Amino acid sequence: MKATHLPLMRGEWPIVGGNTTGKIIGMGCSTRLTRSYGLNSLCMVKWPSSLMTLLTMIPIQSIVGVAANVWNKNANWMGYIAVSNDKLSKKLGRHDIVVVWRGTITELEWVADLTDYQKPISDHGIPCPDPSVKVEAGFVDLYTDKVDDDPFCKLSAREQMINELNKIIPRHPNEELSITVTVHSLGGALTVLSAYDIVESGLNVMGDGLGIPVCGFTFVGPRVGNLKFKERLENKLGVKILRVLNVHDQWIPWAYTHVGVKIEVDHKDSPYLKESINLGDYHNLETHLHLLDGYQGRGKFKTTFNRDIALVNKSCGFLKDEYLVPPSWKQPENKGLVLTKDGRWV
Repeated sequence: MKATHLPLMRGEWPIVGGNTTGKIIGMGCSTRLTRSYGLNSLCMVKWPSSLMTLLTMIPIQSIVGVAANVWNKNANWMGYIAVSNDKLSKKLGRHDIVVVWRGTITELEWVADLTDYQKPISDHGIPCPDPSVKVEAGFVDLYTDKVDDDPFCKLSAREQMINELNKIIPRHPNEELSITVTVHSLGGALTVLSAYDIVESGLNVMGDGLGIPVCGFTFVGPRVGNLKFKERLENKLGVKILRVLNVHDQWIPWAYTHVGVKIEVDHKDSPYLKESINLGDYHNLETHLHLLDGYQGRGKFKTTFNRDIALVNKSCGFLKDEYLVPPSWKQPENKGLVLTKDGRWV
């Protein structure tokens, strides 16, 4: 990424649905959180050390692709934190603090997804009295690693999230609060890790000793930890996780265990989707949101039209041709070009 493009990442960013906006004022680390009013930007940084031994397994053209896709060798944008505004909070009956992680984008993140090696979660600064509670090495490295000499990576994703939650929660004394962690694919792994961490570390305990309820929603999220991790997350800590997955998009099981309750959707139930052998179509987040919108139980589908079916083709071509929605229609404005004061596009 060229330095001239960096200002485009600042300014006011609305959250989908328009319930609140915030100001992104910085960049950061294994996921970067930056202070804002209701919105905090996250940026992934510090490619995990456990990945370095796997680089020889990637074809050289993939490594070149990494260089083209990553603006910083250590960092990448990863999500945001938001707080519901008064209107939505009144509807919910509480202020909801939402931690949103994005899905896998870069090749190195896919390597992290495929690292079949367990580590005790307590080895990474996450307090846990049981050393037999273990998680996948690549995921926990992305969540906790940092680079002291990189201006964007001085704090890990975990540290940034903790810092922001410690600022946001005291702003709402004597109010009903909840914490929701969510999103897709790789973000599903970070959702489970951060939801676990929030409760295990006591970040959700308010001054009066009452605990803020914590839940997570994942879309095709991978397995994260072993059976001991699942038992502690669900039984000891009481974290609630809802998993949404396409039955045709399954992750490699390895020696890991899914957590929470699942809703299985099937793209073959939707009359709007065409036959496809593209695994990317099965895995696509918009596909899952479309299927969830029409979900009536296994084998049943009836769209509510609350969600435009055109969104399915935002980054793929899964809709039937008869609906006349072009594939992968979403593009950056002017394909990323910016008009300068002297009338040139750069």
